[in-house]
Amino acid sequence: MGLTPFLKQKNAKILFSNAFEKPKRKLVGDIRAPVISSKHCLLGTAFDYLLKAHLMYHNKNSILENCIAKESLNIMEIQRNNSELHIYNAVSDEIYEKAKNNFNFAVKVY
Repeated sequence: MGLTPFLKQKNAKILFSNAFEKPKRKLVGDIRAPVISSKHCLLGTAFDYLLKAHLMYHNKNSILENCIAKESLNIMEIQRNNSELHIYNAVSDEIYEKAKNNFNFAVKVY
């Protein structure tokens, strides 16, 4: 589940309202960090993961489920191990190992 549908749930909205302090003043002025990418979905997904990692770090009993990164890793592994799929969706051992190591590191750290 993405961040927006999650925050629309009543209980989640209440918890986030209590957990995160909102700015007291209205922000004015120019944007100091302009948008440098047109990949808004990718940035949104990255922010979702960052927030999930932050929440998991502060809530040690939390459970990671429905993880897109883990599902992607599973798909890459299937493509590597199936020669018929590998022809059309080539995933090198090097790319797979990098993805796997990055995922395992992120899980370990958070």
